[in-house]
Amino acid sequence: MAVAVLAVATGIYVNLSPPVLPAAVAPTAPTPLVDQRFLATPFVDLSGKTRTMEEWKGRVVLVNFWATWCAPCREEMPALQQTQAEFAHRGFEVVGIALDNAEATGRFVAEFKIGYPILIGYMGMIDLMRQLGNKSGALPYSVVLDRQGEVAKSHLGLLTLQKMRDLVEPVLSR
Repeated sequence: MAVAVLAVATGIYVNLSPPVLPAAVAPTAPTPLVDQRFLATPFVDLSGKTRTMEEWKGRVVLVNFWATWCAPCREEMPALQQTQAEFAHRGFEVVGIALDNAEATGRFVAEFKIGYPILIGYMGMIDLMRQLGNKSGALPYSVVLDRQGEVAKSHLGLLTLQKMRDLVEPVLSR
């Protein structure tokens, strides 16, 4: 019996422990090639128009990956709107990429009066987020693109207004 308990406890410990990755496969920042692929990735907006992130090249862009069912995503929406309003005059834009269907996203955007562009993600979005540095694939996830379209900063989890300012301001000041 003691052996069985020890075996179960060891199995639980091993399965719950975070994996230790060798340096060769540790998470890294996206490469310029990944950045360029992301800029060229087609998305659809809520009107059905196909758009790419290339459209915002020349501006600093906070790209926020989110979903209507994600509580922290919903919680950070007012701060995203405020950051958009605060820095727009300096060449800044927030773009949301919803990992949700267009109908649910459209209802959410209308209800909460989201004033920045919202694009609809596709089935491979988790892989795209991983390529952009989000190894866990969790939401919300945000990346700040510099004016050349390269990932300058990233953040996994809820962004407060101050944290957004801390991410965006240095990139705008370059």
